Amino acid sequence: VTRPTGFTGTPTKTKTSTRAASYYIFENASFWNDRIILAGGLRWYKPQQTIQNDVANTLTDSNLDNFQVHNYGVVVKVLPQVSLYYLSSENVFPPDAAVFTDRFTSGDRLGEPFRQQEGQLEEYGVKFQHNLTKDFLVYGNVAIFDMAQTNLRTTGVLESGQLGQVQSGRDESEGWETDIGVQAKFG
Repeated sequence: VTRPTGFTGTPTKTKTSTRAASYYIFENASFWNDRIILAGGLRWYKPQQTIQNDVANTLTDSNLDNFQVHNYGVVVKVLPQVSLYYLSSENVFPPDAAVFTDRFTSGDRLGEPFRQQEGQLEEYGVKFQHNLTKDFLVYGNVAIFDMAQTNLRTTGVLESGQLGQVQSGRDESEGWETDIGVQAKFG
């Protein structure tokens, strides 16, 4: 490898490949003519990553952490057209061992490797559905949520004053949302 004048350090030419095995079980059960519905699931995830440096002639296997996440909830139909619900969910995004946060300049790879991201969501809500006619339906929901995610990748100000890729510790959001829709049949 011909190095430019003033170049220090080991040159690299890397290829990264990621493989993952995931197992997911999800089921629901309803009781009392669908007035109560319980739903839940578990997911097991095993990521693995290989980094090949063609210049240094090295091959690195990273066995990333195994993890398990859940998703469960309950729906209670209080009226034929109105239901209350609760949802608890989590997710994990494994890190890419070849990607680093920036430290002094964008893309300098001198920062720490990105860490695993973990997300959590809790949501309470009311769903409604009403047939105005046999061909016209109005539906919607109102929900209160509380969600958080750790190790978010974002753009921030570096020590040099430039913008670069950084990772925040934890970000949260609480609030409410509403959706409303219509469904119409023609012909």
